[in-house]
Amino acid sequence: MTVDLDSQAPAFVFLTYSDVGSAAYNRAKYMGMELARRGFRVDYVVDRTSQNLANIESWQPNSTHTHFVTRRPHLLGAYRRRGVLRRVCSTNSFVVQLNPNLKAFVTLIGMRVKLIGEWDEPPILRDDSRIELLIARFLHWWFLRKSTIKVSCSRYFQYTQKDFIYIPHGYYLSEVSVGNIEIGDYAAYMGNLQPPWDHDFVFNGALEIRKKGLTPPIHIIGSGSEMAYWQKFCLDNNLTNVKFLGRLSDDEMLKHLMEARLLLMPMRDTALNRSRCSSKLLAYAQAGRPVLAHRVGETTEILGSLMISIEPTAQIMGLVNDLLLDPSTNIKREVPDHRYSKRVDEFLDALVVLNQI
Repeated sequence: MTVDLDSQAPAFVFLTYSDVGSAAYNRAKYMGMELARRGFRVDYVVDRTSQNLANIESWQPNSTHTHFVTRRPHLLGAYRRRGVLRRVCSTNSFVVQLNPNLKAFVTLIGMRVKLIGEWDEPPILRDDSRIELLIARFLHWWFLRKSTIKVSCSRYFQYTQKDFIYIPHGYYLSEVSVGNIEIGDYAAYMGNLQPPWDHDFVFNGALEIRKKGLTPPIHIIGSGSEMAYWQKFCLDNNLTNVKFLGRLSDDEMLKHLMEARLLLMPMRDTALNRSRCSSKLLAYAQAGRPVLAHRVGETTEILGSLMISIEPTAQIMGLVNDLLLDPSTNIKREVPDHRYSKRVDEFLDALVVLNQI
């Protein structure tokens, strides 16, 4: 969609916290980049940390504006954020906030700004302590009332809420020129090896099928707090077919995914998983390889024809050996269109429908 820009055109201010290089801010980065490319004014509010100062040149999209704030002490950090919003926001500005949190609440309470609230892995669905859940429910309620526009990054959460629009995340990996792709003989799992995610299905499943004499090559891409535990698990159980590659650069990771015969997406059927738009799913879709996935949450929406669907109760590793030998997994499949140019089209269309532009 193209919008005629004039002095009344909307502007967008993205709030960020801590490390802007985190995957949590891929959406803000690429949405802002595309909006700026179309001529909209885009501002980012960013914590003044040594890490952000060192990395902002590579992170900051072209034609956008960055405002650094000293975040500590935290109350003063919120006061400084409010000062930035007073300076840069006009009656046509939208403040964009991903997920309700206390820092955003303290920054926004009492301010007359138009808020675009975005929900992904909503805190009200996490398995937190009772006090944390009470705080999350209050913040959810407050952001619902505060948000002029409410966006769900997952189809499931949109169904459970009133007046939400659905705009999932988009591709965040740069396209790599890898020449001729040589498809390997391995299945790959990529992700953070830490709670509450479901990589245990891969390791426990690998042990179960080994008891049947099946040892398909499995490559693990990523790291995390549980990596040492699972490395020891594989060593203790002689799972020599499981290879840990650790954290790779984005280019290396995408190339390795593109050369996998099969990608693995285990997911328990929980409310949190149903409400996630996982960056792993988008990396898998961008790689264009078949994905053996539990039918939970956004898997069908994001993967499209790449998905080899199984019920959430099915043992995912039980099918891996056969699929690695199946010629159909080597057939080229259509890569879904999840570019951020498409996401911004959806975003601007929604603003028009809601009479906001």
